[in-house]
Amino acid sequence: MKRVFLMLCLALFPLCLTSCRVRWFGQMLEAPWWIVALPVLLFSAVALYLAGRAVAHTRFVCPHCYKTFHPKPWAAVFSFHVNEAHVLRCPHCGNKDLCSPSCDQ
Repeated sequence: MKRVFLMLCLALFPLCLTSCRVRWFGQMLEAPWWIVALPVLLFSAVALYLAGRAVAHTRFVCPHCYKTFHPKPWAAVFSFHVNEAHVLRCPHCGNKDLCSPSCDQ
């Protein structure tokens, strides 16, 4: 539920901006909200995509069945993680736990 609320807030945040003041070469200009929101959303989407691809290429070890697996990119990006360990669901045994990266990359 928290993830849905966070995604909804992130999607509606640009709509809250009506306009903003921009200093451009010493002049104060009034810019529409979409001129600011579009690059921010585009940069965020590219950053999430690249982070998901990087983590998805890592092999993780399940702490219950000790089998290695590659997570799905979006599951890896939006999972809770501490340093390099991520909370993922093992495709072999189905347990959801803190999985560490495998040493034999």
